Amino acid sequence: ARKKAADEAKARAAELLKQAEARNAPRDLRLAAYSAPFVLDIAPAPLLFKEVPPELQVSQGGQTEIPVGFERRFGFAENVELSLVPPKDLKGFELAPVAVAKDESRGSLIIRAAADAPVGEHLFSLVAKVIFNGVACDLQQPLKVVVVAAAATPSPPVAPSGQ
Repeated sequence: ARKKAADEAKARAAELLKQAEARNAPRDLRLAAYSAPFVLDIAPAPLLFKEVPPELQVSQGGQTEIPVGFERRFGFAENVELSLVPPKDLKGFELAPVAVAKDESRGSLIIRAAADAPVGEHLFSLVAKVIFNGVACDLQQPLKVVVVAAAATPSPPVAPSGQ
């Protein structure tokens, strides 16, 4: 009789275990929750550009340094890669990215314009690339670059002829 009772208890325990596993199995649920309204701001990157010139001037065949300052936020202290991206199909510029070391908040980019760079205003994008908490983040800001014509070198004066 004890063996039979033990077998029945074992069977009931197995059935209760099966039911508990079914209740605890992952499943989709709908949850409706109510709260006071709030504003959620999502930052594109853990830094903000500071001390960036609104406009930059470079002459054809010349180069200009672009000082870039930024504020680190949310405890971010890793490397930052700064680059300047030209408008699509714009040729005649040499742009190299610059790496800013950990914990520094300033960097300088160099823009070199070829002798045949198109004269006028061009809207470039200043880009800061970072990896924050394992996620790649980009911060972009427009930067107006004005290309001016290179100053023509004056030709040497011609000596008057003796006639």
